[in-house]
Parts: sequence; structure tokens; C-alpha cells
Amino acid sequence: MFCEGLTLSETWTSANTIGAEVELADSLTKGLKLGLNGNFSPATASKNAKASVEYKQEHLFTNLGVDVFKGPFVTADASIGVEDVVVGGEVGYNVKDGKVAKYGAVLGYTASDFAVAVHALSNFNTFSASYFHRVNGDLDVGGRAVWDRKSANATVALEAGAKYSLDQDAFVKAKVNNAGVLGLGFTQALRQGIKVSLGGSFDTARLNENAHKLGLSLTFEA
Repeated sequence: MFCEGLTLSETWTSANTIGAEVELADSLTKGLKLGLNGNFSPATASKNAKASVEYKQEHLFTNLGVDVFKGPFVTADASIGVEDVVVGGEVGYNVKDGKVAKYGAVLGYTASDFAVAVHALSNFNTFSASYFHRVNGDLDVGGRAVWDRKSANATVALEAGAKYSLDQDAFVKAKVNNAGVLGLGFTQALRQGIKVSLGGSFDTARLNENAHKLGLSLTFEA
């Protein structure tokens, strides 16, 4: 930390990639954050650098990013909240080609125990609707429907899920989609900052085949 609001971070990974990130937050004005991050791999001479400008207030969030070596490619997004309604949009512009490469929009509504949202993404080619409901302090449920109008079959993909807290240190999750793929997960806090998770994905339409996945993870938090 060099001065108020200025942070410098450096990384060096096991893949011999060197990275650096600089952030300046709430210094010029409250809610404004400037950022610059990049990395370089000496072995492959590959490099990337991204600059960002973020501005956040109580009912407004905007973000502008520039990928320096790709394009350059500029992305911008903004969201505005009025009471319980949120409206947002995003756009991506390729400076080299001189054209808009992507755009999308979102409309959402949030209450104390449920939320709904509708997204129009991938240049308004993919549409999704999602729903979340906190039934009580232990149970959350949700669902999502996605339609890609450019897909070969143009069908609607559906999925539904739930999370149930067994106690303050453990919870289980379940999710199923219209293709019959069932996901199950269990997470247990072993002690402060250490969690173990066990999960699996099962294709119920191919129970006798090798089409299932199992996973185990251990998370450490400082």
C-alpha cells in the first residue's frame, strides 16, 4: 500500500507466468475505481493487459474495460436500480475492426425472499429467464430456462435446483435439467476456514453407462 486507495499486487505462478495488478479506489471520487492488470509468460512470450474503470453508487453501477492486446477490445456495461427493479446492458466494441462485436441486456426484480430476471445475451440470440426463492432460513429453490434461437434444435433448456442447510456448518445441493442430468453436492465446514465438498453428476438416462462424474474438493480460506 503506497498511498490511500492505491494497491499493487504481484504474482508468479508455477507455470512461470508473471502478473501484476494496480488498483486506485475512492481516491479521485467516492465510488470510482481504476484498475490495470496484466501478465507475461517468458516461455511463450504471450502477454495481455487490461485496463478498467468502475463507478458505483447506491442505484448505479458502470464498468468500462479495455483489452489492450486483443483488438484493442472495449467492453462497457451499466445497471440502474429503481426501488426493486434493475435494468442493465452491455456492449463490446472491436477497435481494430471498427464494429460492435457483442451486446446484451437484462431486466430483473428483487424482493426480500425472491428474485426474477430475464437476460438477452449473445447479440440477442440467447434468452434466459431465472427465478430464485428463499422458502425459509434453511431452504432455497430456483430455476432457469434458456433458449438459443440459433441452435440446431432451438429447444428450451430447463433446470431446477435447491439448497438445504443441514446446520450452520453443512448444506446439500441438488440440480436437475430437462436432459435428465442430476447433480448432487454436499459441503461441510471442518473448522474455521476449511471446507470439504463432495459432488457428483449423474445422467439418469444412461445409468448403466460410464457417463457420470464424481468430485472432491478441499477449500482453505484465510
